[in-house]
Amino acid sequence: MNGTTVTTRTRKESNTVKPWIEILRPVNCILGALTIIIGMLNHQANPVASAVFSSTHGVILVMLGCGIYFITAGASNTINDYFDIEIDRINRPERPIPRGAISKEGALRYYLVLSASSLVLSMIVGYWTPNQLFVPLFNGIFLFVGYFYAWKGKPSGFPGNIIVGISFSFGMPFGALFMIDILAIPSKVWFFFVTSSLLLISRELVKGMEDMEGDRQFKIKTVANTKGLKVASSMSIIFSILAIASFTIPAFTLIDSIFFMVFMIIGNSAVVGSIAFLLKGHETKGNQSRSSLMLKLGAFSGLIAYMLAGF
Repeated sequence: MNGTTVTTRTRKESNTVKPWIEILRPVNCILGALTIIIGMLNHQANPVASAVFSSTHGVILVMLGCGIYFITAGASNTINDYFDIEIDRINRPERPIPRGAISKEGALRYYLVLSASSLVLSMIVGYWTPNQLFVPLFNGIFLFVGYFYAWKGKPSGFPGNIIVGISFSFGMPFGALFMIDILAIPSKVWFFFVTSSLLLISRELVKGMEDMEGDRQFKIKTVANTKGLKVASSMSIIFSILAIASFTIPAFTLIDSIFFMVFMIIGNSAVVGSIAFLLKGHETKGNQSRSSLMLKLGAFSGLIAYMLAGF
């Protein structure tokens, strides 16, 4: 009876837009789109951040830039679920493809439509920026990296962790491209990019610890599976410490903002909490999950700090 009920519900769901939105992972896409705004707000060495929103042109660029990122990231998430269907049946059975709300073929077609839309939009919008060539070019690279990660990157383990960290954080320099020539992007934007990348790599290492069961069955070469939990934990801690350092340096050298300082302290405290949970007991699921959550909180605090850095 329960199986019939689930099957009926899944068939009904497949006729709605819900799974098609869900497969994009819209919350992650929105958070990622904030990196575009960060790049735009901090495109000058000493910006008046509100100036970006003081003109219609600036507001439109912000909206379109975020839209391009959202579509591109959503396409990457879709193709990731396409390749990960068997793994997700174990680690993430609630996702649209493994639960039957979207077919593999449907997901592939959806990915192609999203990718084409993103590329066309970036070419149109790029014409109105100082980087007519680099905006669509970088977006195309972003799409390729998303596909490559889903196809070959994730099974590679640590190289895949690096790809995830860089891909999510890529929006910061990418956002600056909408406002300023590529050679003029200020150093603090690159600090933001490095900090975000390091923190996300740290979290990916912890997630590899959490997902060992499903990853082992499909020979995903995460650090946790190939080197063990202790090594994965130690590497996560090292990347977290490096992230704290690169997060803190701009506060004393490049940025004069009390708002940035406050959220930097909150973010660093969360990352320290993540380290503490791993040191307390990296081998337990509970501490792994708590560590992952603290890193997520640290990343979110970092996004807020970067957005307020120009005020």
